[in-house]
Amino acid sequence: MTMASETIFEAPATRQRLAIVFLSTYVVMLMAAGGGQIVDPFVHYDDYPALVLYPEGYYMKTLAEGRWLNYWWHLRGVFTPPWFNFQLYVIGWALFSAAASLSIFRTSDIRYPGLLAALLVLAPQTTLISGWFNTLIPGVWLMAAYAATTLFVSARTGSLLLLVFVPLALQTYSSYPFMLLAICMMREDQEKSLTTLVGLMALFTLSFGLGILVIYSLNFAVHEIFGVALAGWRDPEPASDLTGLIHNLSKTVASLTQLYSMTGFGKPALSAMIATAFLASLVAICRKRPIEVLFILVPAIAGLGLLCLHSAAEGIIFPFRSTYFVWLTVAISVVRAVQLREPGNGSAPFALTLMFTLTVGAMVRVHNQGLSIWQHETRLIAAQIPATAREIFIHGTHLAINGPSGPLTQSPGDFQYRVTYLTSIWAEMCTEDPESCEGVTPPFEPPVSGDPLLILQNDESVFIRLPITEIES
Repeated sequence: MTMASETIFEAPATRQRLAIVFLSTYVVMLMAAGGGQIVDPFVHYDDYPALVLYPEGYYMKTLAEGRWLNYWWHLRGVFTPPWFNFQLYVIGWALFSAAASLSIFRTSDIRYPGLLAALLVLAPQTTLISGWFNTLIPGVWLMAAYAATTLFVSARTGSLLLLVFVPLALQTYSSYPFMLLAICMMREDQEKSLTTLVGLMALFTLSFGLGILVIYSLNFAVHEIFGVALAGWRDPEPASDLTGLIHNLSKTVASLTQLYSMTGFGKPALSAMIATAFLASLVAICRKRPIEVLFILVPAIAGLGLLCLHSAAEGIIFPFRSTYFVWLTVAISVVRAVQLREPGNGSAPFALTLMFTLTVGAMVRVHNQGLSIWQHETRLIAAQIPATAREIFIHGTHLAINGPSGPLTQSPGDFQYRVTYLTSIWAEMCTEDPESCEGVTPPFEPPVSGDPLLILQNDESVFIRLPITEIES
């Protein structure tokens, strides 16, 4: 029987397994999100252009980050509400995770790909980045398309598809290509040898280089700059020599420290437990399938190495949310080690991994509950703004939710754009941008942290005083 005929023969069973794992993963995501996020999902301030179809607000990211596919998504011209977009994002993410997990565990008991898919969608990185779900829809569905397609084709065809999908994925989010590489390397029917490893890395490097060339060419054609220009908010300090590189290493170290801490949702004990489980799983795999350890680690090493190089060269701290491929590596390693366990161990390793997954899911749920509280509070504030208002002036920066620093993802711009979206009245953030409020005197003393929330109207102007005026470190 040929490979093609085997693929056709197995397709119905594979589709059935995909449907089961997808539905279970989708349910996991909904449970972790909670009803508040499903009905009224949290939106970051710089995700609003994708929601309200304002491509001009995203345009400069094509030059700063080369995200042309995301920009073209902003031009779609059809408005859809946040809850609908959130479901598009969640469904795409669940499909990617389910298809990727089944590709890695093609012929094993379905509980292994089911467990892996649940771990993948509960990643702390995806939990934090979900606030940009309106913008990320094309990228998530592009990855889902690759994962689902390669599930029904040979390993060789799946590898060649990197030439198409990696350049496209690079135009949505820079870390996505490494996730595609991980799927390609760890799919169950992929030959695991040093020759294969070198060949796949060469093909990926070619695909990645092609993506860079496409982005640089588009930027040159449109912006007349052959390359990218980092945005000012990243506070770059480009290194011009070895001394500069050494100086910037402190930012690289800070990035890696944040990666370790936030992988455990900021809980030292959980970070240590995850690191220990990861190392133990690598040892367990190495005892039985040593070559697999390389296939598991190489995508993460390549992605993290590129981030560290970029951090040192440009003098920037790379965000934790860009390191999802690290979680992908950890999850694959842990579940693969459980699958390769000694028969005499029974179901204890699987049960422990399931408990770990439930713990991570609980952390995600707590995070999302904090966001839902914030959404509820901002709805109440917006409801107090009269329809006769023509302008809104905000003093302070944050609401006092989940402690003095607010929710983990809360920023001044989030409140500003949230109020603007809910009221259809542009809100000025006076504490952050005093010039925009110049000549307008609020009907209260300058706020200090700890002052209660206050909403006052003066003719057609509404003034909001928030409880927090600065972020506590």
